[in-house]
Amino acid sequence: MIKLIAFDFDGTITNTMPLYLKIFKEVADKYGKKAFSHEDIARTFGLNEEGTFRILTPDSWQEATEELYRKYDEGIVAQNLQTSPGIRPLLDFLKERGVKIALITGKADHTCRTSLRQLGLESTFSSVQCGNPFTQSKHTAMKHLLDEYKLEPQELVYIGDALSDVELAHKAGVECFSAAWCESADIPGLEKINPGKVFTTVDSLKAYLEPLI
Repeated sequence: MIKLIAFDFDGTITNTMPLYLKIFKEVADKYGKKAFSHEDIARTFGLNEEGTFRILTPDSWQEATEELYRKYDEGIVAQNLQTSPGIRPLLDFLKERGVKIALITGKADHTCRTSLRQLGLESTFSSVQCGNPFTQSKHTAMKHLLDEYKLEPQELVYIGDALSDVELAHKAGVECFSAAWCESADIPGLEKINPGKVFTTVDSLKAYLEPLI
């Protein structure tokens, strides 16, 4: 029986990635004094924002990080950020069934909390695990949840949209259900490494979860 479900943020709960990449590029180009591609930036993901700028703009990572935070705070309000269709009912359903819900994201605490406030989800998750500037930390966060809630690996599931989410969940000994409802999802890639556990709508995921909780 699944007792705790941990969600990824971008591409799963919502999708700030278009705004995120735009701001990242503006700030990285400014402080790195060169034009970075979106691929240059995306290759650093898994680290939080500070970690990205430590790589892209090593001489001015603090200033770059602070400017990104300011621009992100402004942009996320202007964008009127919304949850992915079906996510709020799913979260309510899981709580009604007594399943604990957590959030594990590569975002820094600042951008994560800003996003959750904008969505009205700041008190929704029993645990919020944010990114690390020096190493990918999602699998470590999953292990932390197993210890914190005294769970067996089969009692925890991670829901995320990226290929790396599947790999990191398996590294922690945890099953991953792949969220493929955002345009950015690599559905063929996810089906290849996570067959039978790729969901293109939140409702299809909910139907799959019902007998497991």
